[in-house]
Amino acid sequence: MIQFPPEFEQLIRATGVRAAFVSETTSPHPADCKNCGGLGTLNIFLATIGPLQSPAVGRNIIAKWVDGKWWGGKTYEFDCPVCHSLALPYKGTETVFERDKQVSKQIELLTEGWAMKDV
Repeated sequence: MIQFPPEFEQLIRATGVRAAFVSETTSPHPADCKNCGGLGTLNIFLATIGPLQSPAVGRNIIAKWVDGKWWGGKTYEFDCPVCHSLALPYKGTETVFERDKQVSKQIELLTEGWAMKDV
């Protein structure tokens, strides 16, 4: 089950949402965050119009086709509340600075030995 940030619940209450569709992603890599699939963000389409037989048209309305029906609404992106946008599982004991250091170290290890060339 996906964990959403508190802002998501507030947004649903404030916008008169008729349906919500989450862009679920999964990653085959075991180190990636299981909540966001290693993306660091959650994308959610909140439909305020529909279901319809044809695409919704209007200013600031995005049309989305889901299960044979058209919906009108808007897509929102939130930082993942589990990994805090780092795309790696968050253990809750580290600060963001400590996590940044860990990620930097992982990148350094992965790129060790790469020759930097002038382009």
